[in-house]
Amino acid sequence: MSNQTPVNVAALARADTPIPLDRAVLLGTVLRAQGPLALIRLANGDVQRMTLGDTLNGGEIIAIDEGRVIFAHEGQRWTLDQPGR
Repeated sequence: MSNQTPVNVAALARADTPIPLDRAVLLGTVLRAQGPLALIRLANGDVQRMTLGDTLNGGEIIAIDEGRVIFAHEGQRWTLDQPGR
């Protein structure tokens, strides 16, 4: 196994897009065989590992894609996108 970081990963890690500190921010997603996972930084600074069916601010996670989480609540849908993507 190589100790070198792939160029595309290194570029994303140095993205110039600032991370807002006053609201939830998607830090990243992992598409795993046992189901997708999202890492979300909350406004209070806590980082949550979230999966399908988990809720945040009243919305249920209905999909996790590469760099995006889709929420639904009472017929409304919205997304949380990873900054810089």
